[in-house]
Amino acid sequence: LTKYMLDKDYKIIGQKPYSLESLGRFGHDHDHFAQPDFEMVKKQIKEKQGCKLKGTFFVDAVPGNFIISPKAFAPTLEKLRKEGLNDIANAEHAINDLYFGEYISKYKLYRFGYTSFNLMHSLKGKKKLNEKMTKIYQYYLKIVPTKFHYYSGLSDDSYQYTANSFSENTFERFPMIFFRYDLSPITVEYKLTKKSSLTFMINIFAILGGVFTIAGI
Repeated sequence: LTKYMLDKDYKIIGQKPYSLESLGRFGHDHDHFAQPDFEMVKKQIKEKQGCKLKGTFFVDAVPGNFIISPKAFAPTLEKLRKEGLNDIANAEHAINDLYFGEYISKYKLYRFGYTSFNLMHSLKGKKKLNEKMTKIYQYYLKIVPTKFHYYSGLSDDSYQYTANSFSENTFERFPMIFFRYDLSPITVEYKLTKKSSLTFMINIFAILGGVFTIAGI
């Protein structure tokens, strides 16, 4: 994962790579996580800065969740609360894209219809901005394994998903974004097939016969 610093116009002004080594063995080494300079944080809040996360990571093929949370910076958030700035440190967000499995371009799937592509990116463009309260956001994803079979005999494995969401106001808990997912035991398969030449000719003659019949009537 890479974290990008954004200005108030969502332009990138810096970046920082994240890894398991930097976050601790399991990515939750909160007790020893270095806190940022507090005055710098207040300056960033005053300038309405934000952040952008981009990257890939593995999830188990069983029901589970992943969370975007500022819990590692709890001491800093407590200081913000004491100074009355806790309502500014929130979890407002825009999801540029979220998908499971390898990325398959829309052009490659155009013969299957763009609905298939859209279902692989159900949360793309989802926004929760300009909220009046600090909130916890929860997304519930139902993931369906999907196979695409092409004329060439090649195939791609991917995942479609549907998403529901809700949010709740939070006063004592930290603002967070939960993504809870569940995988379907059923796989959906799409297969491109070609009609034989004989079937094509039969359809052509059927159309011509229909035209002559109607013209005769």
